[in-house]
Amino acid sequence: MRPQPSDLLLLRTHKRVYLFVVGSHQDSLQSSHALHQDALSRAHRTAAQAHVDVWETNDGFSFAVVVRHRLRPHDVPKPTSRVYPPARLR
Repeated sequence: MRPQPSDLLLLRTHKRVYLFVVGSHQDSLQSSHALHQDALSRAHRTAAQAHVDVWETNDGFSFAVVVRHRLRPHDVPKPTSRVYPPARLR
């Protein structure tokens, strides 16, 4: 599996962790953090609000999902098809 558009991606380097939004203006940089935990906390909060997943990579080729917040088809409630009787005319 790979990140989907609008998912968040944590890119770990030897000195920093960068947080990107996938598919947004060439994967636009959202923030940069010295600590992995700080980046992960920010990504988790943002993903929960936006209903997207968080992925992590060290090389840009292999990806691991870290947090899942994307709504799946089975998560979305089905609309009820309740039939109401026609209104009475006065």
